[in-house]
Amino acid sequence: MEYHLVVDAEGKKHKIQVIKLKHFECNFSNLYEFLRYLCGIAERNDLHELDCFIDKDYSPYEEEFPEMYGAETLGRYVIDFIGKPPEGWFNFEKQKLIELLNRPFFDDYFLAWSRLSGFEKEQVKDFSKIRGLLPEVWITHFLNDGSAMMFKMILYTFTKVQSIAVSRLPKLRSEMVWYFLCYQDLIEDVMFSRFYESIATIYKRWGRQWFCHDNVNFDPVLYKWACYAIAACKYTNAIEKDQLKKDLSDLYSEFLILSVRSDSLEKNKQYLNYIQNEINHFDDLEIKSLKNEMKDLQHRQLELLDDKETLEKSYAMLSKEMAALQKDSTRTDDEKAKGILDRLYAAFPEKDPDLDAIKNISEIWDRLAERTRKDIKMALDIFTTFQRVDISSFLLISSIERELNRNYFVPFKESQFYREISNTTCLKEKYQKTHEALYKTKPHPSMGSIPFIGRAVSSPKAADSSMVIAKFTEFLAEEKEPFCKICSAIDKYRVGLDDKFSLIKIRNGIAHGDAEIGEQCDANCFSEIKSFICDPPLQIMMLIIVHSKRTC
Repeated sequence: MEYHLVVDAEGKKHKIQVIKLKHFECNFSNLYEFLRYLCGIAERNDLHELDCFIDKDYSPYEEEFPEMYGAETLGRYVIDFIGKPPEGWFNFEKQKLIELLNRPFFDDYFLAWSRLSGFEKEQVKDFSKIRGLLPEVWITHFLNDGSAMMFKMILYTFTKVQSIAVSRLPKLRSEMVWYFLCYQDLIEDVMFSRFYESIATIYKRWGRQWFCHDNVNFDPVLYKWACYAIAACKYTNAIEKDQLKKDLSDLYSEFLILSVRSDSLEKNKQYLNYIQNEINHFDDLEIKSLKNEMKDLQHRQLELLDDKETLEKSYAMLSKEMAALQKDSTRTDDEKAKGILDRLYAAFPEKDPDLDAIKNISEIWDRLAERTRKDIKMALDIFTTFQRVDISSFLLISSIERELNRNYFVPFKESQFYREISNTTCLKEKYQKTHEALYKTKPHPSMGSIPFIGRAVSSPKAADSSMVIAKFTEFLAEEKEPFCKICSAIDKYRVGLDDKFSLIKIRNGIAHGDAEIGEQCDANCFSEIKSFICDPPLQIMMLIIVHSKRTC
């Protein structure tokens, strides 16, 4: 074994074993074999194989594919090609490679190549007319001087299969891909090569949070990568431009709040400027208020101590951002609700739960979603610290919405019942919105849809008018009655003076800044909402978890 001798701060000597990784560890004889291997994984589109590929060491299906190269091994293999390729790499049958490159899997590569090549813009606009010619042209260029072209083709193929896997598998299984793209900064090479489709595929599936959150620390560069991903979606038209404008504005807002909270505003100025420039590129997005806030905060130095002064500064920034969001006429109540949650998460640090305050759900605490636990903890903390009833109530109501989606609607859309839906039309206008709420893949039903879904499940007429409603009712099976009870409770529960406000009215009122909610939703409202969630006889969280349709 080989060791390095190092000296620590106290002058003590230590031997550290040198671990040498094999150069070009994968056993591919040439470019054709490598491309065929990865293209095959993508075309088979087998969930077990994709799972094993994306992170073999932690895959439950590793034994099904003992000879398979995992993404970590392949990642090192790809990076090795930045230097000189192994001997014999160019020894392949030209015609076989041409046939392989003509498969749809490589369409996005040749679209990117045409973007960077000397093809006229008019030709690129009608890409289909030149697509069949490109593989042979590419191989000719490659054989003449293919070092840079080779690395880009390898990078494209590797990244493409990864993006397919990320879009098909649970988010938790995408950590290794995040490591390559965001932690190792491979996203820069991907975007520089204009392989926008792979990045856009991931963003469309998991949103900006996938790129900019490492779940450990606030890392400013990740927000630049999130901007890259938004740009990729813009270039590919993967997501509507108006939505991308909102995403970019939210990204800036969250970054600004986190910079203040971490006392790093000045240090992060370059990233703030970068995001701001991206916003300016969208032309009509209004960022005047954000600019003014940046100027005001630019020369301030805040100590990030978890004390009242720091929290109050975060709270003041949050209040301004929330007010601007509530006045945004381009966003729906659901979009505003999501934006409020994102800003709340950025503004306040997470604390340990006071289980005494939620003792009646302590036995199911670990079965709640991580975000739900965070919402409940944050609601209690904000209410205690700032007596801000509206935000605290909003967090609790949002936690109900999330758990309903997680325990009923997401499992339904992943079930055989959902896949069996062959008729996606609704025969009666009365049930149309409920039908759409259950069938749309994104978003899942919002709080306002819950009462109507509960009534529809209880109505034979609704099932007769919509196969979607009928299949959801069938999916619920023995949990149909408890589910309807939950929906009815959400619909009928009232809080405030003279039982004036429903949970849905409070949620939507806070989202668009309803003055009546702000003025009349008092401490008793918050207490009553907390009781609805935690206290018998309703104890809504317990009912949701006990009668959940989740299989894991």
